[in-house]
Parts: sequence; structure tokens; C-alpha cells
Amino acid sequence: MDSTDSSIKSMYLTLFILVIIEIVLTLLLGNLVAIAVLIIAFMLRTKLMEAGKPASKGIKLTIIGSGIHAATLILGIFSLFSFIFYIIPFFNLFYSIIALFLNIAVFVILIIACIMIYNEYDAIKEV
Repeated sequence: MDSTDSSIKSMYLTLFILVIIEIVLTLLLGNLVAIAVLIIAFMLRTKLMEAGKPASKGIKLTIIGSGIHAATLILGIFSLFSFIFYIIPFFNLFYSIIALFLNIAVFVILIIACIMIYNEYDAIKEV
């Protein structure tokens, strides 16, 4: 195993740990962890492309799930400002319902992605 494979394997492990943290904190502060997961996932995808390997399904699912999760942070900030300034009074109810469904979807997507990432991490052989 050369240094590129070692680097890719360590990034897979980092991504796996961060996705687990994001899953645990889905309803609390997982949105902030989602930004870190997105950055690591894009970095890993770039390293895989530079190494001539295709981006895996686990990384793609992680990007989708964490992207949705980070988008709920933006919706939450807008909801907070609309509540403070009384811009759209019913937006908070709308946001609560949408955020609940998005968080459930993110939870399921990230669990599937976490399993796929671990399988991809485990498939990289040390020589």
C-alpha cells in the first residue's frame, strides 16, 4: 500500500467517525457537523479522482445526506429571523414539519452511507 492508499484509508476512517457523530447529533447540533462531513467527503472524492478511482456510492450518499442536513441549518436560520422580525408568522410551523421529515430522511440516508463507507474502508487492503 502506497502513501496515497494510506491517506485515502485514513480519510475513510475520519469520514466514518464524523458520519457517526452526525447521526448521533442529528436533532441537536448535527447541522454543524454536516458542514465538516461535507468538506471531508469532497476532499476524499477529490483524492479518489486524482488516484484514478471512481467516487464510491457511500461518499455520494454522504454528500447528499450531509448536504440536506446543512440545508436545514439555513432554513433554521431563516426561520429564526422570520420569528424575530415577524416576517412570515406561519413559516415556523412549516419549517418544523419540513425539518422533521428532512431529519428523518437524513438519519436513514446517513446510516446507509455509514455502512457503505465502512465496507469501502474495510475493502482497502494493507500490504
